[in-house]
Amino acid sequence: MNEKIIDTLRKLINHERSAREIGNVEEAAAFAAKIQAFVDKYNIELSEIDLEVEQSDIRSETLVADCKQQWMKFLLVNIAEINGCSIVFRSAGYDVYGLPTDIELVSAFYEYFCELGLHLQKLGIMSYKLSPEYRRKRKRTRATLSFKDSFGLGYMRALIRRLREQREASYSGSQAMIYIGNKLSKSIAAVDSLRDIRTTTPKVKAARVRNPAFDLGVAAGRSVALSPNAIGNNESKQLR
Repeated sequence: MNEKIIDTLRKLINHERSAREIGNVEEAAAFAAKIQAFVDKYNIELSEIDLEVEQSDIRSETLVADCKQQWMKFLLVNIAEINGCSIVFRSAGYDVYGLPTDIELVSAFYEYFCELGLHLQKLGIMSYKLSPEYRRKRKRTRATLSFKDSFGLGYMRALIRRLREQREASYSGSQAMIYIGNKLSKSIAAVDSLRDIRTTTPKVKAARVRNPAFDLGVAAGRSVALSPNAIGNNESKQLR
């Protein structure tokens, strides 16, 4: 059963990646939504059969990804937790602990939302550099870095809130939330048993939240498509 589920998931992920690589935002978002719906159904069905997850079922996979900006680590950790996985950061990437299907999901959605975030962040910086406020800055490099950090954190916070709300709505009236909680506790236990250090992400500085760029990032996070019908014409044009 698991092999069939993972095979189906990989096909959806490959379709999403192919669409994203050629710049077809609408099709990529449609496949991302299909991935989410597929895994929601998978979790609900398994929770109806058995809420327990065996420790022996937990696997780990080392993935290489760009987590250089602070908001990226927050995004990755939260996407992993939403899907019952645990993260250990390494110097050359990160380890995901969880069920094989969930590891695939975490990887796909992190890449998808991270890439969109970076693109929206770049557009925001371009607009910011044309503003009178930026031209008045004496230390423009520092101002750009501050804008980038605050925008990314705002984007991440809004997006994660929406993902959690969507997940709760999908699992309303089912035992899937308990099932995911069990998967998460087992994945954390697997990390602890190997005596790995679970790297914690740093706290968000208050100055980053007060920066106007944070609100711009929040607006961007609210605009990102979580379903194929949620993409507005303006966003589609921007991301092309």
